[in-house]
Amino acid sequence: VYLDGNSNSSYGRMNIKGGDFTSVTKFDGRNGTYNSYTVTGGTFASDPSKDILTIPTGYEVKNNGDGTYTVQKKGADNYIAQNDAGSKYETLADAFSGTAANGTITLLKDCTISSQIACSKNISLDLNGHQIDVSGIDYLFKVTGSGDFYLSGSGTINAPKGVFLFQSTGTLTIDDIEMNTNVGATSNTAGFGNKFSSGKVVVTNLKGTTLYGSMFYFDGPCTGTFGVGNSVELIGILPGMSNNNPYPSSSFGLANSSAEVTVTGGYYKSACYGAYIMTSGGTFTMTGGT
Repeated sequence: VYLDGNSNSSYGRMNIKGGDFTSVTKFDGRNGTYNSYTVTGGTFASDPSKDILTIPTGYEVKNNGDGTYTVQKKGADNYIAQNDAGSKYETLADAFSGTAANGTITLLKDCTISSQIACSKNISLDLNGHQIDVSGIDYLFKVTGSGDFYLSGSGTINAPKGVFLFQSTGTLTIDDIEMNTNVGATSNTAGFGNKFSSGKVVVTNLKGTTLYGSMFYFDGPCTGTFGVGNSVELIGILPGMSNNNPYPSSSFGLANSSAEVTVTGGYYKSACYGAYIMTSGGTFTMTGGT
């Protein structure tokens, strides 16, 4: 955008209300006092308040953290999460960092997340009916230490690979969630929908699919219980896996002698094996479900 007021008798006025801009240039000519430049919206490749444009009273510049800047009204509700102490956050990672142990985080709107969120404390996440789309990372959550993680709220998580890398000695509880893993994956990019190395996992009322891979993979001394309301479908199979090394193409993969998985209810459909126990061992018990 280029604005030129080049004489005492000519002037320009520019008000940017929206759009994406890589370059905005002003030229005052012989008398710049006749030109007016204001921005009340839009996204810019540099901070417009430090360059050449006027941000009027009541508006502010937000640093998006990716090299771009957005002009918006002050006080605009840009928060995606709130905790039980009343604090609001613009990123889910900030919400996890700012929420005390044993606290609850509630999602306020749909969002896309491209950085892994680490957690080692007791925490609850209520999706509140919203959707998280994961982009560019292997697992959305990495849980370590001894913390418990409770995920609920009738929401949806779509991940190009997995959702949980669970390495805590605590308990992961998943209830009333839709979870789709390996979304858009190929035989070269597919992974495990959820990978458990320790602790305990309890899953009920889970709806979801995985394209290739395993939805639940246990490679450590972890106990898993899968109960009522679950409806999980593995809708693809990795080429060559059906006869050679089929455990990635199964609803449950057990790769540790101390891994114990019990299914008490629910529906699990696999393109290959319902459960695959590697030579390293593990115990799979099914007392209910299909």
